[in-house]
Amino acid sequence: MNQGDASIDIEEKHQVEPLAIGTGSWPLFSGIKDSFVMLAPVLERRWSILFLFLFIDYITKYTFYLGSVRFDLISYENPASLIFASLCQAVIHILVINAWILVTVSGAEDYICKRRFRDWEKLLIKYYNQMIIENIRYLAAIIWRVPFLLIPAFVAFIRLSFFNFVVASDINYTKDKLDALERSKKMTRGAFFITLVAVSVFALLPGLIETLLQPMGPDILESPIWVLSSLLASFIIQTLAILYSYSIYLNLSRRVDKKRSFAIPPQEPETNESH
Repeated sequence: MNQGDASIDIEEKHQVEPLAIGTGSWPLFSGIKDSFVMLAPVLERRWSILFLFLFIDYITKYTFYLGSVRFDLISYENPASLIFASLCQAVIHILVINAWILVTVSGAEDYICKRRFRDWEKLLIKYYNQMIIENIRYLAAIIWRVPFLLIPAFVAFIRLSFFNFVVASDINYTKDKLDALERSKKMTRGAFFITLVAVSVFALLPGLIETLLQPMGPDILESPIWVLSSLLASFIIQTLAILYSYSIYLNLSRRVDKKRSFAIPPQEPETNESH
């Protein structure tokens, strides 16, 4: 395979001995170590695009802040503007966080499988639309339960929450051999508490850290150094939260499939030896 051949297909695989990530007997604790182990190689190869995602997310929040605090365009006195701005912010956040998950998880999986990192542009082109489709299915599965009881909706919110990791890393999903939501439901059966902790860390911790670091609002014009420092901390925490949840996902996935196959694309050989 020469340098100009940029075609990478994760369905073409070689068997390798993956790193022992997501294999601990106590996934909630071993996941902490796993997330830090994966953080350095992921940031080394993906930091620029991941920081771009953070920047887009921040600009969205900052625009909302300016419209509500500085220019009084968004306020409780104008419910329509508040609802519209909140929906726009939520949609952009969902779009950004799904891309963040895909790029982060793909980098972590490349590291675990000890293979060269795939091009993030091609990963987004190939899998991002599926992430969004599955996200819509996930939200629909929660929303239709809300009119009946909140508890079933909350249970669905937790048990189906690993769908994005299925899309990002499960080779059977890419071959249309399984349903992402059903896979998540199957994995989390009997592990509700573990999944609840993973979802809480992923969904709440980055926002909590950001709130603590920016209690007066994200005004970069008044406190640029403080805001940039808090953004850097949020960047690290968000990536760690994704990797922590991914480690727990791997642990639960291995419990369901005692033998998990990892996909690896063709490598560029350093010598003339064939695989």
